[in-house]
Amino acid sequence: MKGSILFQIIWTVVAFVFFIGVIVWAWSKRRKTDFEDAANLALDDDAIDKKETLAHKGTGSKEKE
Repeated sequence: MKGSILFQIIWTVVAFVFFIGVIVWAWSKRRKTDFEDAANLALDDDAIDKKETLAHKGTGSKEKE
């Protein structure tokens, strides 16, 4: 019985240390630019798609003239 309690205590401490490590990693200044770039990926793709669509529409209208 005491062995299983000790195991649970050790496992809880290890899990907590791992959790704190993930938080420190995520909030570190080295990761900030990576996360900002990842957050803007969807917005960047939309902007690129709109530019391509406008370019194709502009090209198509010139061909019809």
